Amino acid sequence: MKEVLEKFKHFDPKPGEIFGDEYTSYIVPDVYVVKTEDGFDIFLNDDDIPELRLNRYYINLYADKKVNGDARKYIKNKVRQAEWFIKSISRGKGHCISWQKSIVQFQGEFLKRGSVSSNPSFLKDVALDIGVHESTVSRITTSKYMNSPQGKSMTEILFSHKYQ
Repeated sequence: MKEVLEKFKHFDPKPGEIFGDEYTSYIVPDVYVVKTEDGFDIFLNDDDIPELRLNRYYINLYADKKVNGDARKYIKNKVRQAEWFIKSISRGKGHCISWQKSIVQFQGEFLKRGSVSSNPSFLKDVALDIGVHESTVSRITTSKYMNSPQGKSMTEILFSHKYQ
């Protein structure tokens, strides 16, 4: 028994590890598409995105009448920049929903039935629908993932064809 135990001590507990990467990369969907009675609902996956808000200390400092001159101008400028940044992020989420709705609209049959009944949709169609250039649609769909009934990435859904 001791001899067998000694042999076991020298075995590698993870023999397949030498064939894999050190880091496993998991795909996290950017959006969830859920089939409902009325069609599809789209939800942004913002679980890992912190809520942005202005620091109360700086808002109070800006409102403080004792602060004046260059310090007040500096704080005012930084508060406006922060507000602009927060609004831009919020607007970006709205745009994200709009182009995803367009993709779902063009690819509704694909999402319902799979690639067999897919109607091809192209960058131009989505770009015209949401009022942006084709290159913008290409950029915003690259490396984006949608958790959908078909489990495809945005780019795969956008360019799905009957023969795929």
